[in-house]
Amino acid sequence: AQQQVSMAKQTLAKAMEQVAAADERLSRSEAVLADDAPPTVLLHDDFSVARPDVWQVVSGRWEYQAGALLQSSVQSFATLVSQAQITGDLRVTLRYRPLVKGNYRSVGFSFDYLDQGNSQDVYTSTNDTRQSVQAFHRVGGQQVYPLSGIVYTPLVVNEEATLDVTITGTQLTIDLNGQRKLDYTMPEKRRDGRFALWVHEGTAQFLELNITQQPDSIETLQRRKRIADQALKVADSQFKLAEGELASVTARLAADVDKPGVEPQALE
Repeated sequence: AQQQVSMAKQTLAKAMEQVAAADERLSRSEAVLADDAPPTVLLHDDFSVARPDVWQVVSGRWEYQAGALLQSSVQSFATLVSQAQITGDLRVTLRYRPLVKGNYRSVGFSFDYLDQGNSQDVYTSTNDTRQSVQAFHRVGGQQVYPLSGIVYTPLVVNEEATLDVTITGTQLTIDLNGQRKLDYTMPEKRRDGRFALWVHEGTAQFLELNITQQPDSIETLQRRKRIADQALKVADSQFKLAEGELASVTARLAADVDKPGVEPQALE
């Protein structure tokens, strides 16, 4: 019981430190947002060489050819995911070229990526009938495509495209080839996760990716503060529970001491 109290006390102390850090970041949020310093580059890749320390293949056929990254397998969500987490408020610029093979020819990326069934996503579809740029999300293995996240726009196979996406809290903007296409509020809550590139039922060349960390929005800072507060509540409850168990064991041992002929046991 004493060991449980000690471990719970350590967890509580760590949770209190995280809450204090979140409070400090939130109190400095206006200064952070007003900072004119250049954004931090989290990931830049021109796909000229393989970088196994950066990327992990989940599915598909990914090959480095002629200074670009080719995904040549026509299948459902051929995916390449970052080894590291990429979180917070971001700006993502992706240059790529949808190729002929396939039907939907959907090319895009995921952020807040936990696995293939849980992520936020942005993509273009260069099919033969009606092309589009879209935002959607995956939750519990289900793909959800809100109508407010769909914009129909002409796209051409074999023609280079550039997606420029800003992600600020739950607000998302999409520029396609220099033109604003979508201002969107994500219905699914943000979470910390990794970043992924993918091609769905098509093939594509990836030419360049740049991800920068934007100054955290007040919304993002408040979200992290709520997470820290919840962790503190859980740690506090566990500490009180451990203290209660210790008090109960101590009381039982004291009662045993008062009984004649009973050998007291040591606290564990």
